[in-house]
Amino acid sequence: MCRQVLRRKPRPPLRRTRYWLHLVALYPAFKASLDAALQQSLGQIADSKGKTQGIAIGLAVADRILALRSSDGASAPPIPYIFGTAPGDYQSTRPNFPPQPQLTQWSHVTPFALNRADQFRPGPPPELTSDEYTDFFNEIVSNKMAGMNACILPQNGNHSSRGHEQSAATEQIR
Repeated sequence: MCRQVLRRKPRPPLRRTRYWLHLVALYPAFKASLDAALQQSLGQIADSKGKTQGIAIGLAVADRILALRSSDGASAPPIPYIFGTAPGDYQSTRPNFPPQPQLTQWSHVTPFALNRADQFRPGPPPELTSDEYTDFFNEIVSNKMAGMNACILPQNGNHSSRGHEQSAATEQIR
């Protein structure tokens, strides 16, 4: 199936500068590359009063948002996490196997667009010994097996595995 690539409208200077200021505030080590990207992006817009006003408004909005968020708790030190040993307890994962989960303090960050942090939180997962968990597990395994079979069988008349991998990869990025 071929997917149509949608062309996005160019972002106005207001958004470009607002995003840039947020990124520079969050990642100061990348300021030089962010500056270059902003200049390249703004260079695509003809100089005008609107462009100048858009940049000024973007910077003002970014300043206000950063000021509002300056004491939201996002920069608090992470809360230490102790890994459990029981089935279903969180374990460090690939690719880096960090010694501590990241952003453990985020449960205490003041929400930006929500009334409270748990507003849309899902319920707990099913118990590992429940029928519901077994059903979910079996569904995932059967879907994975179906996907593996689809990868093994030749498609589009191309019987080489390399050609199949390339056509599958091409289809994924469309």
